[in-house]
Amino acid sequence: MNFIRNRLVLGALAFGLALSGNAMMSGHSWAQMSPPLTPLKFNDSCTQANKDVLLVAHENLRLMLDDALEGVSKEFDSQEYRDAFGEPNTEREFDVLGRLLLMRIGVSTVDITVNCIAKGVDKLCDKGVWAYVPKQAEAYEDKKYIINFCHSYLDTTDEFVQKVSMWPKASMMQGAVFLHEVTHFAWNSKEMLQEVGLNPGDDAHPLLGTTDKRYNAKAVKRLAEKNPDRAVKNADSYHVFVMKLAMRKGTIYK
Repeated sequence: MNFIRNRLVLGALAFGLALSGNAMMSGHSWAQMSPPLTPLKFNDSCTQANKDVLLVAHENLRLMLDDALEGVSKEFDSQEYRDAFGEPNTEREFDVLGRLLLMRIGVSTVDITVNCIAKGVDKLCDKGVWAYVPKQAEAYEDKKYIINFCHSYLDTTDEFVQKVSMWPKASMMQGAVFLHEVTHFAWNSKEMLQEVGLNPGDDAHPLLGTTDKRYNAKAVKRLAEKNPDRAVKNADSYHVFVMKLAMRKGTIYK
């Protein structure tokens, strides 16, 4: 791991330790120290029903990130970790933990704007996509972070989710999809750490967001086995890790 990468990850770890009261060493739960999320900014396209769905999903996102941080920091050798990110490896472990920490910093320090897409107005949504981050030129203009949520996401039911995933409730699937989309953002560690009062050093660089290499638990597991370096940069790997961890531990979200 090179010097810049060390500083970036250690800066994120410093925030995490300050935030959690040294959770990884003391055994305190991340959830017990969990800071509130920055309130969502809703586009005019969102109805009150849409907002109600997204507010529950947003809270589940917070809980899932805290659970993932605790799971990664304590269970690098767990089967859930291996299924998502491959065999334990020091550099990859710090990469995963660093990304999760920066996501956790991000959702508590920056504004996320959500668009609610009705049926018949967006080609991607009408093809069955649940949610997506617009192209970078749009998503990061004036440091705005934008997620488009499609009608298939907003209107899904418990029955449908139970057929297509391991999640027992639609709201849990919606929280995990929200997490998936948040991983795409290229959080800037230097700016975020300074915003919470820490100095990451002049050599801090952005930790680039994830891409979509594989979807669903089976494909993610194959990617983790064959190319773990790609797995840590794959958005759905984080979704799958949280899902499998929750299934084993019996975690019930909203």
